[in-house]
Amino acid sequence: MGTQPVIIKAQPDSRFILAFPVDQATIERPEDSDSLVFTFSDGSIVEIEGFYEQYTKDNLPEFEIEGQSIAGVDFFEAFAPDIEPAAGVGVSAKGGRYTNYGDLDLMDGIRHINDLDWGMMLPTQEDETRETAGLDYGG
Repeated sequence: MGTQPVIIKAQPDSRFILAFPVDQATIERPEDSDSLVFTFSDGSIVEIEGFYEQYTKDNLPEFEIEGQSIAGVDFFEAFAPDIEPAAGVGVSAKGGRYTNYGDLDLMDGIRHINDLDWGMMLPTQEDETRETAGLDYGG
């Protein structure tokens, strides 16, 4: 008979003290689950239930491993980069409008951004020379 899984409910502003060798665990987010699960070769399981409901990339908790505090971002980067929580709702809502320009072709340079770069609108020496010479170049 296997051991009982240890289930911890995720809470806001938590700090997780991991009293086990994290590098010897498989860290995963089971399909259709909001839990962060640590599985060990002996069949032991530690589950942080509701982890992905409670936390986003913007508000990750701290982890303590072997007495060392590790920021959530650093924890996931070191041990589980493939399952790091996504950015929060506010970030994706703000960033959504940029997808309108996601497929722009940059082969033609940056002229398609129009007047966004005010420095591009300043007259150049060439412009001043053309104006002095009375040339109309349509630009």
